Amino acid sequence: MASLAKQFRGDGASPASPDNPELTETQRASPRCGCLDDRFVVVSLRGRTVEHSATLPDGRNVIVHVGVPDDPYIPRAELETVDVELRSGGHVLAAVNTVLDVDQESEADQLAREIARKLESGEIEPTAHAIEPLADTLR
Repeated sequence: MASLAKQFRGDGASPASPDNPELTETQRASPRCGCLDDRFVVVSLRGRTVEHSATLPDGRNVIVHVGVPDDPYIPRAELETVDVELRSGGHVLAAVNTVLDVDQESEADQLAREIARKLESGEIEPTAHAIEPLADTLR
């Protein structure tokens, strides 16, 4: 699948240079997209997480978070795992790995929307067991 690329512009700095204050640390560390100039950098789930909120039938609010998880031992630029976390009130209710690649942003958005919709309808519970089949589905 093709990687998504976005243009970043800085004040006087080359748009993709490490000196550009608009880039996050992850974006500075991301590989270039192979363009003829440095105006584009690859944007992936390493540098952006997808989040959608859902209100459960019992009234609780849950955030569906899809992205590359934090790992204190492995640099984010080297991680290939994409996970789904359900968070509520500062607690992680459930977390599972997905079959998504780090460059599948639109698919991550689809997954987060589907989980949020099913949580809101009461079709699934906010548990790892309930979201795992969705996380394991190719998109």
